[in-house]
Amino acid sequence: MSGGEIEQWAAKRLGRAALIDFVRSTSHEARVAYPRLLENVLSQADGRLVWAGSIDQQLVGHDLAHFEDILISEFPSAEACGRALALRRGWQPETILNELISHIVQPWPSFGPMLAGVAFAAARLLRAGRRIGRSEDDAATDRVALLGHMRPDLGPDEAQLARLQASQREGRVVMVNLLHYLDRAQYRPDDRVTEDRSGEQAYRRYGRTAVPMIAGLGGRLRWMGSRMRCLADDRDERWDSVAVVQYPSREAFRCMLESERYRRATHHRDAGLARTRLLVCTSHAEFH
Repeated sequence: MSGGEIEQWAAKRLGRAALIDFVRSTSHEARVAYPRLLENVLSQADGRLVWAGSIDQQLVGHDLAHFEDILISEFPSAEACGRALALRRGWQPETILNELISHIVQPWPSFGPMLAGVAFAAARLLRAGRRIGRSEDDAATDRVALLGHMRPDLGPDEAQLARLQASQREGRVVMVNLLHYLDRAQYRPDDRVTEDRSGEQAYRRYGRTAVPMIAGLGGRLRWMGSRMRCLADDRDERWDSVAVVQYPSREAFRCMLESERYRRATHHRDAGLARTRLLVCTSHAEFH
């Protein structure tokens, strides 16, 4: 996309813009240096780095697993975003990066209303759902049960889920969700849903269960955006929504996935989504 195309993109919406960068660096030193160099560019274009994290695992899909980091920058206008891209091109980041794929996104002005009135009845879910001394057989049973409640292309495969289950990494975890909705929801006959809905409306029905559970587990929405479009000329990649969701631990996330309440809601997600990606991330220190 050219600078003019970026301005046209944002003029149709709210004017504000964000960039999401997927980065793979040439070395550890370059990986450390890139965010600092990016912040120098942002300071000259009235932008700011709102979140950065390391990709630990791709939990749905496989195409983004080779990237190391995700960085999200926000700008007050499309013009500022275009200025930052021009400054970055002049800096030639390809000299220290193996790969950089950038997307322009419309940041949501506020997602606070989404959480207003959320019931915290799920607050005990983590404690109630935590299993002490679980065996490998228990974990395998959980994986089979969970995979049976998912459309295969929208959920983790058995190897991905096993890796998540086996992770001993402690502390907060951030899930980056990329979502592309069907024009019309496609429910299965045994879902017994007769109302005609858009894919986005079906996914929001799923969110009515998922969002309170996230809050009840001590998680939160860190950032959201919509109409995500890849800037690379050779990649016509678009997503309707992106959500950056933080959980207090991987165990909290697993407890939600394994709960019967959550599984009962996944048919709305499955009916509404054309495709999705899910990345398991750890926030960089300054955003932790």
